[in-house]
Amino acid sequence: MDYFSRQRSIPDWHQPLIEVQTTLVLGVGGIGCSVARNLCRLGVQEVIIVDCDTVSASNVNRQVLYSTSDVGRSKVSAALDGLKPHCIRTKLTGVECDAVKEWGKIVELTKRSNVVFNGIDVGEYFDYAVTSLCVALGVSYVAASSYGHTAVVDCYPPPLLPRDGPCWACNNSPRDRDILSQLTPTHITQISSLSFLPEVCV
Repeated sequence: MDYFSRQRSIPDWHQPLIEVQTTLVLGVGGIGCSVARNLCRLGVQEVIIVDCDTVSASNVNRQVLYSTSDVGRSKVSAALDGLKPHCIRTKLTGVECDAVKEWGKIVELTKRSNVVFNGIDVGEYFDYAVTSLCVALGVSYVAASSYGHTAVVDCYPPPLLPRDGPCWACNNSPRDRDILSQLTPTHITQISSLSFLPEVCV
């Protein structure tokens, strides 16, 4: 049985390429849950999920991998269980860590990955750090977030542009140049913790 026959029929779709991709999903909240689920249904080789939070009651109605029985559980553990019915051939890996404080782990996970999906909402300096890391390692980057009544999706390299086109960092530079100087592609892989970043209330 070919579970991906409909995908294969799409012009210019390359299912064999999809099936060798290792994907890193940072944050399994509202967007991260849907991204991880859809990656499994596409048939990627591996989905790595990272989170340090627990499921709260307010998550259940909008974070599709969780049910009422998951309230209080770690998001990584609950998400792995929620993803299993959607896995046709995909390997699942869960990593419980604080991506800011344990940045060194994110660096190593990114080295293993072909694409990073950033769904962690802790402010623009963290987003800058992730894009900088992806630029340094030559890994594709996709981020999505919602603010009020708007949804924002950023990616690098930009679609339909050369790989050396502008990334998120080029178009959305935060103001503190001292912090930015520590997050450049030259330095970003050597950092073990981003605890020096300003805290953001979300």
